[in-house]
Amino acid sequence: MEADQSRSELLTRVQQWYAEYAGAVDRGDLEALAGLVTEDVTIARPGATEQGKEAFLDVYRGHVAQGIPLCQHAVTNVEATVGERGIEARAYFRAFFFEDQGTRLVVGQYDDLLVESHGRLRAAHKGNVVQRILRLPAAEVVQ
Repeated sequence: MEADQSRSELLTRVQQWYAEYAGAVDRGDLEALAGLVTEDVTIARPGATEQGKEAFLDVYRGHVAQGIPLCQHAVTNVEATVGERGIEARAYFRAFFFEDQGTRLVVGQYDDLLVESHGRLRAAHKGNVVQRILRLPAAEVVQ
């Protein structure tokens, strides 16, 4: 029973980290994003790997600069295991980008390394792999 409870607690903590991450990206909250990573975080995307908190934040500064009216990430199928270097976390994501000229649905996977730092989980490695992008017509704004 204790092992199941520890596994459940681990999964809950990782799911909470992903919820905070997705919310911060959707709000464009760079301060919150900075608090979710280590100083020497590595961010890996297809074709680019960069290191350091500022390089990590630059990716999201670019996202914020796009001025997307509404962005919503959903993170599912979260898996977490304790490894030698920290918590190896994997998940699927779906991100809707609701723009005036159309809507994009981006589907992919996260492959991350989370570590304990200053009493909370922080990403030491953030891996974002986009698998598909679906372009749709603009969505109706509901008042």
